[in-house]
Amino acid sequence: MDVFEPGPGSPPPQLHDLNPSFAPPLGLFWTTSVPLESISVDLDQGRATFQATNLPVLDFGEIPNAIAGMRPPIPASVSFRVEWSGPAQRTPLRNADPVYGRFVGEFVYTSARMEWTARVGDYEFRSAPIETSMSQFALLGIERNGIFFS
Repeated sequence: MDVFEPGPGSPPPQLHDLNPSFAPPLGLFWTTSVPLESISVDLDQGRATFQATNLPVLDFGEIPNAIAGMRPPIPASVSFRVEWSGPAQRTPLRNADPVYGRFVGEFVYTSARMEWTARVGDYEFRSAPIETSMSQFALLGIERNGIFFS
């Protein structure tokens, strides 16, 4: 999750870069595990939710620092809720070419909305309520790749 200074600029100055993990080779990049109950998916209905409360993350300040590790990060936390709904189109995909990565999956175009908060030290950042959120594009899917491709 990235927080930018409000106002004009392209892009505006970045204030916070919140990531759940260090860049390689110390571990998986920008990933973390979450409890199974944080996720609910009904691909047939084109609905899903993903939520977390006070998920521990690290504030690297800016993306280059998250990648290069020039300065130590500051402990932080994020809470969020993302909802997908309204299936518009289903698209099955299959790619058996080993050069471009073998995968097979079914994907559903939907809409999504989100709300979030982040805490870094004494500061809290908060999005507008989920009811005011909307997306231009959202996609749900199930995919098999690697040794699970067959």
